[in-house]
Amino acid sequence: MEGEHGFTLIELVVAVAIAVLLLAAGGAWMLGMHPGALRAAVNDVDADLDAARAIASSSGNGATLAFLPRAGRPGFEVRVYSGRPTRAGTVTPSTVMFVESDASVREATFGAPPFAIFLSSAGTPSGMGAYPQVAGGVVSFPAVAAQPPCPASGAIVLTFANAQGARDTRTLRCDGVVVGSAVANPPPSPNPLRLSPAIAVAHWTRDAYPLQFAAAEYGYAQWIASATGTGCATRGSDTGGAPAIFPSPWPYRTPGPSASANPPPPNAPYTYPDLAVPDDPPARFALQPVAGNGGICEVRVSDAFGQTASSQVQVMGDLTPAPRTLTFASPHAAAQRLLLAKTWDNEPLALAYGGDCANIVATTTLAASTPSVASATPATVTLDVAPRAAGTCAMQFTDQYREPWASIAVTVKSPPRFATWPQQLSVGANGAAVAQTTSAATYTGACYAQARTLAGGVDTSLPLLTAQALGVQVASDGCILNADASGPYGTSTGGGTTGTPTGVMIAYEPVGSGQ
Repeated sequence: MEGEHGFTLIELVVAVAIAVLLLAAGGAWMLGMHPGALRAAVNDVDADLDAARAIASSSGNGATLAFLPRAGRPGFEVRVYSGRPTRAGTVTPSTVMFVESDASVREATFGAPPFAIFLSSAGTPSGMGAYPQVAGGVVSFPAVAAQPPCPASGAIVLTFANAQGARDTRTLRCDGVVVGSAVANPPPSPNPLRLSPAIAVAHWTRDAYPLQFAAAEYGYAQWIASATGTGCATRGSDTGGAPAIFPSPWPYRTPGPSASANPPPPNAPYTYPDLAVPDDPPARFALQPVAGNGGICEVRVSDAFGQTASSQVQVMGDLTPAPRTLTFASPHAAAQRLLLAKTWDNEPLALAYGGDCANIVATTTLAASTPSVASATPATVTLDVAPRAAGTCAMQFTDQYREPWASIAVTVKSPPRFATWPQQLSVGANGAAVAQTTSAATYTGACYAQARTLAGGVDTSLPLLTAQALGVQVASDGCILNADASGPYGTSTGGGTTGTPTGVMIAYEPVGSGQ
């Protein structure tokens, strides 16, 4: 048409640049206004609350959820801890993934973070405002002598809000029921599949509890299965095999009504989500470490849409002593070395000692080594073990993870006593001969002193080295001769003259007595 014209190249470049800027600004605005971001944060808090209930039921001292302010920016964090602050040191970090959000949160009685929700072993909730203490990024839990009462309203009410005014609530009544604002579940379309925690650590090869995983997908109700078969995908281990496996039988949870119409799961360990948890129903897995096989592996799960999610598994080896027995010839014997090692552990070993050897041996730490990364190269401690007194005992060791005791059998032998020979000495009256001997090739004749046992037999038990050192020879018939066998004991070996025959009794120290 008349008057129409196309864009020049410069005009086109400018137009595209303006469009990109507008899209970028609009995208940021849309992401900030999207109600799903607030909803996702609330769902993550639900998941942490569910995980805290599970910990509370098995920890023996309940669980603690800490709502914390974010450092230097708006929003909040939620962290799950095992135990309640009944005394110092009873609240310990869990492996549950923490929640972090740009939204705000307030509790009707406790106010803004920091505040804490305590769950008893039975799941009964209570809470406290201005708690825990947060200073310089360090969170601490002063002891609270008794669990605080539930708020006067009979419920803990959490209100979440974003900067655009969107709001959501959660009500935790004193009977433990969670009630949220009514929002319809989305259809089970392929939302991202998540697996938490990202890293799980078993501190020895029978430490099964830490290897608990939850796979979740927003609005998803079908199966979730292992993508690595019956074990995790091995990256390295003591035996070359998988250091952790999925225990049988499965499924670990039966399917819900909506899952029964969907295709069946593949031929692998699998489970179904817990549909009692809204929006993000978790599908729970538990890996079982393989006894005696530490290592590193990856656990991967998949959904019906072919999506996968993964987490890392670290199974530390068992604390292993070498050697497993120590034997000392006497309390005066030299010290021996003992090596304690733990594979797939990159933390310094902090040993604790047990057993009943305190008065029998003394131990001294000589050296320790710690690898920079978890691997087949072990963390080690070398000890010097010195005998102190005769006896038998068991030395026991564990580490900072309090795994079952490693035991070493110790024996410190009693020192040999001084020996005497012979048991009886037979000599003739007034130097008379007591027997005739023909047992030495260079001497045949009268025997003037004869070694005999208490039972009347011949005693030839004098050790050869002792006999040689004393210039004595014992014939097979017990006759005591000179060492050169030229005559009876006391006979001159030089001029052939016979001296006065003399019997001999000897006291000597056995070899190795250390006296």
